[in-house]
Amino acid sequence: MHEAPARAGRPTPLDGEPIWIHLPIDEAERLSPGLQMPRYCETLRCKSRQGKATTVHALITGYGEANLIWAACAECTRLMVEGAPAT
Repeated sequence: MHEAPARAGRPTPLDGEPIWIHLPIDEAERLSPGLQMPRYCETLRCKSRQGKATTVHALITGYGEANLIWAACAECTRLMVEGAPAT
């Protein structure tokens, strides 16, 4: 059986598997008020047209810390969730 994470409510990878989380930008700003969120989609697909960012994506590894954080528009988020490359 896996041990419970040290801090309740915080995602922690089990067995070394990374965890992907997706949060609406408004919710991410409420959870981390000091962190400035990007306003435009950061994927290569949208860099030139500057689509409005709607979702924060994070890869959690190690001890529950976010290793990668980026913002994406609704269309790129949909493509990522469906498994299509959004780069």
